[in-house]
Amino acid sequence: EIALIQMVGSLMVFSEPAGGELTVDGSRVGTLPQKLKGLVVGPHTLRVEKAGYTPTEKAVMVTEGELHKVRLKMSRKASLTVSCGPGDGVVDLDGDKIGRKKVFLDAIESGKHEVACMSPGYVVAKRRFSAEPGQRYDFQLRLDTPALLLAKYQQDRKSHQLWGWLGTVGGTALGFVAVWARLRYASASDEHAKAKEELPGLWGEEAESVARQMDDLRTDIQTYSVLTWGCATAGAAALAYGIYQLATIPSHPKGLKIAPWIAPDSTGAVITVGW
Repeated sequence: EIALIQMVGSLMVFSEPAGGELTVDGSRVGTLPQKLKGLVVGPHTLRVEKAGYTPTEKAVMVTEGELHKVRLKMSRKASLTVSCGPGDGVVDLDGDKIGRKKVFLDAIESGKHEVACMSPGYVVAKRRFSAEPGQRYDFQLRLDTPALLLAKYQQDRKSHQLWGWLGTVGGTALGFVAVWARLRYASASDEHAKAKEELPGLWGEEAESVARQMDDLRTDIQTYSVLTWGCATAGAAALAYGIYQLATIPSHPKGLKIAPWIAPDSTGAVITVGW
């Protein structure tokens, strides 16, 4: 009979900072610092975790009959402070509610995040950031624009754009009509002038026919004259109105004049009722 003796070694494991929870090859073994005896010779994976710090892993090689010292350093996670106002605003991180008014978190996972401040009657204030280990992030999210005011601002923009384009397109179309009427006016005037020259040399039915034609042309001339000036005037006014609407599209919500006795946290309710 041949007895096989397993080859083992030892590790002395430390963590910076101290107090990390150690896992060896997926099995939790305890709090550091700690001496590990009877480890099978060969590669092993050490993982240390601690609240508020980024977990650290390290591969080590255990040799027979030797004690190796291993030091695992952890970096502190990012911290976050968020102030939300006015009033009792709700603070939200990546879709999860984390508190109200002012919130402090001392352990933010590395990567991209979105923090938001919400309050009834106000537009949500958001901020995106990329968290890095050991960094401190301080955000002050202000709910400065009431939702109703923003809705009115967006409505005003759409109204200005609609009437601006209607005015410019309508004014241009009326301008073309005025040009067409002016051309018809000129043509009818020329025909009337020719008929007037021919009339003295005509007699009987032929003279009456030319006279009736002149009456019709006179009516057309008056109609085209009115149409020309009317469309030109209306087109100019519509075009000017359209240009004015497009030029005065609001670029930001207009300020609110709130009475001094209205508390900031009640502004949204007062605007809602007043609206």
